[in-house]
Amino acid sequence: MLKSKIQTGYISELEKVYIFTYDGELLQLVPKEKNEIKPYDFLNNSNKNLEILEGETQAGNKIFFLNCRLLVRESGYIARPAGFILCDHDLDMFDTITFKSGIIDFFYRTNQIIDEKESYCNYQSGESMVKLKGFADTTEHYDVFIAEKKADLCLSITQPGLPLDFTIGYSLGRPKSTLMLTFENPVSISEFRSIYLWIYNLMIFLNFRRDVFMGEITLGRLTDDKRNEKIADTYILEKNKAEIENVDRIIGYVFIEEKIDQLLKIVNKPELNLLFIPKNCKEGKYLTPEKYMICCTSFESVFNFVFPNARTEYSQVANEVKQEFLDYISDRDEAYKGKSKKKRQEFQKYADMITFLDFGLGEKFSYCEKEYGCLITEYKKQLLLAQNMKEEQLDEMAYAFGKKRNMLMHNSLEPFESVHVVAYSLARVFIYIMIMKKAGICDQMIIQAIDKVL
Repeated sequence: MLKSKIQTGYISELEKVYIFTYDGELLQLVPKEKNEIKPYDFLNNSNKNLEILEGETQAGNKIFFLNCRLLVRESGYIARPAGFILCDHDLDMFDTITFKSGIIDFFYRTNQIIDEKESYCNYQSGESMVKLKGFADTTEHYDVFIAEKKADLCLSITQPGLPLDFTIGYSLGRPKSTLMLTFENPVSISEFRSIYLWIYNLMIFLNFRRDVFMGEITLGRLTDDKRNEKIADTYILEKNKAEIENVDRIIGYVFIEEKIDQLLKIVNKPELNLLFIPKNCKEGKYLTPEKYMICCTSFESVFNFVFPNARTEYSQVANEVKQEFLDYISDRDEAYKGKSKKKRQEFQKYADMITFLDFGLGEKFSYCEKEYGCLITEYKKQLLLAQNMKEEQLDEMAYAFGKKRNMLMHNSLEPFESVHVVAYSLARVFIYIMIMKKAGICDQMIIQAIDKVL
């Protein structure tokens, strides 16, 4: 475990050698040599964006600051990096990355280490025995691709330590869950953050909040006999991150199992917008115009990915009505030819609008209602009960969902009605269903997962 987040040392890869100090949040750089400090340095220097800023600590360890935006400050720089990697060896490549405890404890439950068949408790005699399963019985391996790199994803549970001395605070210890990625080929430390974000994005999707604590993260290399040797500790700036308050409100490993690779790929697709996931549990309980708009954008991005051909499958009746409008406009356009150029321009403007008005947000919502109606039956009942509504009041829900988004786009901030709250809640559910169905997760697991996190 990292001993201290406070670090000092030297940076030599910039235009001159700098002394750095880092307090766990703010990184400050000043020139090492006094004669190199000039009153006009702030004019000559420029701001820099660096994915990795390499340095050396006073203890002689290599340190890599992550995602540094260096801002000129007098003769030096300041930055608020995303964290750092502290290496025990003079290396810039790694073979493994291990996430231990934190959110991983709840994703891959530690209680499965107990061998229930061999454990017992006799309340009359007071005698009890707890037997733990071996590593082979609590370890799972999957082939995955992380940031276009092939890796073995291993989920396992550490054995608790055996205390040798009876001291104050004596404890038999507690097991911790780990998620370890072992890459087929060595990976540059400069790619650490992108790999970290792949796992982070999976965990925030499964937990439906972004303030998840990722636990202790270490890097390792494989020895000649294929053992994992730790080579670096990491410190990730995780302000306002929180522990799990309710252990049952997370989609755990049992829901996805062998589909973990598919789910990893989907939630990390750059074209998908998953910003609808709230920052924390409290934020997820409230609806604002901003959150409504973000949800609509997320819904459409996922829908377009999952149903790329839905536009061509759209209702034939809708296409016929649209064509009738276009034919009428074309006839009127011909009628005014040579008579009124302005009217013809207006007709053409509306023809263009109707041409591109093909498969809107409301239609996409209706499509999901028909496709996934059997998966949201119970959830919809709970929503109707909470909003004191009846099923027949939702007949125009898809239209209301799209119309409200359009009104917000034009700064119309009328209060939300119950139908908008229900539509917003169902849109979030549809996003989860679309992603999990695309990953190949079965309907029964999807229904249970929705009940847990939404």
